[in-house]
Amino acid sequence: MKTDYGSLGDKHKFDFSKITDDEQTALFKIFEHMRSMRTEWYLSIFNLEQGDEVTRSWKYEYSIFELVRIYKSFDWRKHVMIYYGY
Repeated sequence: MKTDYGSLGDKHKFDFSKITDDEQTALFKIFEHMRSMRTEWYLSIFNLEQGDEVTRSWKYEYSIFELVRIYKSFDWRKHVMIYYGY
């Protein structure tokens, strides 16, 4: 990667011929993941105003918030928790 720092901002040039097809595929997957995350944020995944749930997302990055909320509000003396996931 070559970077040109100019007055209008940074310009980056990549020579993709120097990386393998697998590395190019990995870069594409990273880009698609970032695009997916951006879309998720525009959909307002957090709900702090109504109900008990913190997030409506099924992505693991956000599901952990729900697991923490359940763990903190769970009545351990009256109930038994079984967590099943894959």
